[in-house]
Amino acid sequence: MKYDECRQFLRIDRNDLDSCLQQQPEAYHHAAEAYILAVAQRDETKLILEELTAELDQGVRATASAAGEKLTESAIQARLTGLPKIQTLTRKLLDAKLEADRWAALKESFQQRSHALRDLVALRLGERRDLAMESGSGQVRQSYLAQVSEQNRLAAAQMRRDQREQR
Repeated sequence: MKYDECRQFLRIDRNDLDSCLQQQPEAYHHAAEAYILAVAQRDETKLILEELTAELDQGVRATASAAGEKLTESAIQARLTGLPKIQTLTRKLLDAKLEADRWAALKESFQQRSHALRDLVALRLGERRDLAMESGSGQVRQSYLAQVSEQNRLAAAQMRRDQREQR
């Protein structure tokens, strides 16, 4: 799966949280795996660049020494940087870093999506509970009034008994 295809799974459909919850683990796994591969590609490119730089560094030093030329480290570095092979690999390394960073950001976004899904599910459950309580509030109110009425009836009966005993 390509980056843009994977990125589309970030969208959360509040009306279809079940599908979002089912897609989350697979989408996160794909982003995490692609990140690992991108980091490996970046590291490989960096290693190739370092090896080529070391190899060409020896050539630049040998050429300068044969010509009797004394070069500073910064002059050697400048010559190396100007070589087409080094420039090509440096650009390739920058592209690999960008790709790894993009996948890292997407992986982080899926972690955030996971937290958002958890919160949305809790919110949705709370809304459903509130709706259930509202629809049942008439029954609750009737039950409460019946309890209060029964308590009042028993209290009135007790008061009458107490009054009779005092007489």
